Amino acid sequence: MEIDFNSLVCTSSASCIWPPNWSQFVPDVLVALITGAAVGLALDLVQRRRSRRDQIKDAQRSWDRLQSSLRTFFESTPEDTVDSWVNDKKLDAISRSISGHPIQDWNRLLKDRALAALVRLERNATRLLHQSQLLEESLKRAVISHRPPNVPKSNLTERHREAERAVRALTFGLEISAARIRVQDSISDDDLLYWAQSVCDDNEVKDVLRQYIEARGSMTKEFHAIAREFAKAGVVRQR
Repeated sequence: MEIDFNSLVCTSSASCIWPPNWSQFVPDVLVALITGAAVGLALDLVQRRRSRRDQIKDAQRSWDRLQSSLRTFFESTPEDTVDSWVNDKKLDAISRSISGHPIQDWNRLLKDRALAALVRLERNATRLLHQSQLLEESLKRAVISHRPPNVPKSNLTERHREAERAVRALTFGLEISAARIRVQDSISDDDLLYWAQSVCDDNEVKDVLRQYIEARGSMTKEFHAIAREFAKAGVVRQR
C-alpha cells in the first residue's frame, strides 16, 4: 500500500491542529503576552492609586482629629523658669497626645506644614531632653569647683541649687533674684551672678551649654511653626 505524503500536509487552516504558518504563531503569542501584561499593570496601577487615595483620606481624618487635641498646647509659648532646663509639663502633654499616632506615616502622605513641623518637633524634643541631662551632669561638677571663696559652706546643698538656678536665669535672661530659694540668710544677687558667670565660663559647661542652646532653638523654631500654621487654619487662637 502506498502512502500519499501529500495528504499529510495541511491544505486548509480549518482542518489543521497546528497553524499552517508558524511564522505568524510566535508574534501572535508575544502580542497576547504583552497585551495581558499591559492590562495587568494598568489594573495594578489603578488599584495602587485607589489604595493611596484611601490612605490619604484616612490620614487626613486622623490628623484633623489630632489637631483639635493639640490646640491648647500651642496657644502660648512655653515659659522659661529657673527650675528646669525644659518645660517638661508641656512636652509631656504633647508627647502623650501624639503617642500611638503614626505621624511619620501621615507626614509621608500629606503635604501639611504643621504636621511636618510636629514630626521635627518630636525629634528635636528628644534631642533637647538628652542635651539637658548632659548639661545637668556638667553643672553639678562646675558649680562645686567654681564656688566663690566668700560663699559659706553652710547649707551648701541649697546654695548649689541656687547656683544652678542662677545659671538658668543667666541663660534665659531672667532676673538673678529669681534664683534665690530663700530671701533671708541667702547669698547676695551679686555673689550669685558671679558664681553663675564662672560656671558658664567653664570649658566643659560652655560646650554642653552651646549644644543645649542649639537644640532648644531648633525645638522652639518648630513650636512657633506649628502655632503659626494652626492659627492660619483657625485651630488655635494666638496670644
